[in-house]
Amino acid sequence: MVLVDKYIIKQLTKTFLSSFIILTALMLFAGVIQISHIVFVQGITVKILLKIFYQQATFVAIFTIPMALTVAVNFVYADFTKNNEIIAFQTSGISKLNLYKPASYFTIFIFLISFLNVSSIAYKQRGEFHLTLLQLTRHKIYSKISERSFFRFSKGSVIYAETISPDTLELKSIFLQTPREIIVAQEGRFWDSPKGTIFLMKDGNMYKRKDKTVEITSFKEFNTLISPQRFVQKAEEIRKEPKYMNMWQLFHIKSDFAKMQINKMCVLSSSVFVLSLVAFSLGVISKSGKSAGFILCIGIFILFYILEMLGESVAKSTNIPFYIWLPNIVLVIFGAVLFLSVVRR
Repeated sequence: MVLVDKYIIKQLTKTFLSSFIILTALMLFAGVIQISHIVFVQGITVKILLKIFYQQATFVAIFTIPMALTVAVNFVYADFTKNNEIIAFQTSGISKLNLYKPASYFTIFIFLISFLNVSSIAYKQRGEFHLTLLQLTRHKIYSKISERSFFRFSKGSVIYAETISPDTLELKSIFLQTPREIIVAQEGRFWDSPKGTIFLMKDGNMYKRKDKTVEITSFKEFNTLISPQRFVQKAEEIRKEPKYMNMWQLFHIKSDFAKMQINKMCVLSSSVFVLSLVAFSLGVISKSGKSAGFILCIGIFILFYILEMLGESVAKSTNIPFYIWLPNIVLVIFGAVLFLSVVRR
């Protein structure tokens, strides 16, 4: 039996890893396409790209870990059924209940990984991801500027240029208005700094209103920091937003949302148990190939998240966190009935 357990766990591990990599890559690709206009701009570094992929990967793993486990359990046991290995195991005196034991051990291991990610990493990194995008947007604000048009980059501040280089870094014949002054310059150039976007202007005049007169100052070079206040405020909001906190931070917040979020984290991480049970039962009774099995697994997962969204909606409207457990309750009942019918055959 020990050899059989090792054999099954080996098959589960290989299938889980390949499924997890493929599913995560697909979801990451879809996510990056949506933000390509922000990410793939002039001057982005490999380090920032890797940071974005990590932040995205930890969050999508909330979904791809249980999905990959469902696929792995279903594929492995459906393959055993197709190759008559289930019958061979039973002939050797190994019951279907015992055949599920290695899958249950594997599921416990995956649960620990999933719980660690959901409770401590994923939502925190989701907040960091939004901060990274905010920083890119702030630093690459000049990528939205176009020739001979006024661009409003913050309240009371606009910029205009007659000509702009293809990389939007160099401008000619500039007009810049801020709440404090108006600047007219022959040329200018953008570059990024940790505090925001620096705009260097050359050969120009600065006009400041002073009492009832206008003070005019000529300059050869003048630097100004373009760091819109709305970006600064948004960054502070993200850092304080409970939906981007880990479980341990939420325990210190006395709010209904914190209770809901903690329950949601527990539901998402523990979903691997009910999904594994259903996937095993359907795999053992399945006579179809892997393509049909994959579609079946996706169907199970879609059903889970429909129930999860429904339960979360009811929980919010009634202010009762218990309803968030709806998908696990429904699927554990369905899985238990199906599992008992399978092991008794």
